[in-house]
Amino acid sequence: SAADEKPEQRLLEAGAWRGVIEIQGKKLPFQMEVSYASEDATPRVEFINGEERVAADEVHVSEDRVTTLMSAFNTRIEARFKDGKFSGTLTKVTTGGKEQKMPVTLTPGEQYRFFPVLKPAKVDVSGRWAVRFQEPDGGNYPAIGEFRQEGSQVFGTFLTPTSDYRYLAGAVRDGRLYLSAWDGYHVFLFEAKILEDGTMQGDFWSGASWNETWTATRDENAELPDMDRQTYLKEGVEWFGFTFPDLDGKPVSLSDRRFKDKVVIVQLAGSWCPNCGDETRFLAPWYEENRDRGVEVVALMFEHFDDFDKAAQQVRTWREKHGVKYTTLIAGTSDKQDA
Repeated sequence: SAADEKPEQRLLEAGAWRGVIEIQGKKLPFQMEVSYASEDATPRVEFINGEERVAADEVHVSEDRVTTLMSAFNTRIEARFKDGKFSGTLTKVTTGGKEQKMPVTLTPGEQYRFFPVLKPAKVDVSGRWAVRFQEPDGGNYPAIGEFRQEGSQVFGTFLTPTSDYRYLAGAVRDGRLYLSAWDGYHVFLFEAKILEDGTMQGDFWSGASWNETWTATRDENAELPDMDRQTYLKEGVEWFGFTFPDLDGKPVSLSDRRFKDKVVIVQLAGSWCPNCGDETRFLAPWYEENRDRGVEVVALMFEHFDDFDKAAQQVRTWREKHGVKYTTLIAGTSDKQDA
C-alpha cells in the first residue's frame, strides 16, 4: 500500500498529473494533482477544472495498480502502471444502474490540459454568448456561454434553463475552441470552430455515447427564460403535495404533522449530480442554522437505481458526505421521462 512505500518509491508520485479519457473516438483531457500530508499518509487525489477541485473519496494503491473512488457519484478509475503511466478504465454508473466504461490514462509530471505549448491566440472568446444546442432527436434548447480567456487559456461554462455545464477549462488554438470537464461524474468535451464572422459552430460530447451540436453568437445581453417561471402549479391545482418513502421505506407526506404551519423547501436532487451537490453544500448548513425558525427542507431524490435498497444506500452515502440532516425521500429514478 502507499502507506508502506517510501516517497521515492511511490507509484502515485506527488505533483501534477494529466489524465485523458477516450470517449466516442475523442480524447478528453483533465488535470489532476496528487499530494501527501506526511511520508506515511495515503495519497490525496484532486481532479482540477479551472477554479474547481474535486477530491477522490478513496484512493487505493497496491503493487502496480491504483483505484480512485467517488462514492457519492458511484464512479471509479482503475488503472495499472506501465511504461511510466497508468492505463485503465473509468467506470460510471448511469440511469437504470447501467455502467459506462471508458479507457483512461494518467501521466505524471504533465501540467497542461489540451496542448503542451500554447500559441498566441488570434481571437478572444471572453464574454457572453447566446448559444443553441441541437439534440440528436431533433430537439433543441437555449444556453448562455460565459468565458474568460487568459492568453490562449479559456475558462467558463454554459448556463442552461435547468443548470449549467460545470467548470470548464481549455484553450483556443488555430481558430478553434477546446473545453473539457471531468469532475468525478460529468465527462464533458466541447469543441468549436470560430468562424470569420465571429460566430462559433461546435460539438458537445458527454460520456460514452451522447453527442449534440451547438452554435454561438456574441451577445452581452443574452438571457435565459425567467427561472421564477420555470416551477409552477398547473391550472386548477391549488396545493402541492406528495408521498414518498424515506430511506427506511416509511412513507412521508407533505401533509404530515411535522410540516404543519412551516415553510417547506423542496429540493429535487440526485446523489450522482454535482450541481445538486453545490446546492446541498449550501442547504445543509443553512438548514441547521434556520430550522428553529419554522422551516423544513425535504429532498426528493431521483437515483440511478430501480432497486430501493441500492438507491437508499447511495443517498445515505450522499447524506454523510454533505452532512445532511434534513429529510430525504426516494422519489424515483433519474430517467427524465419517469421523473
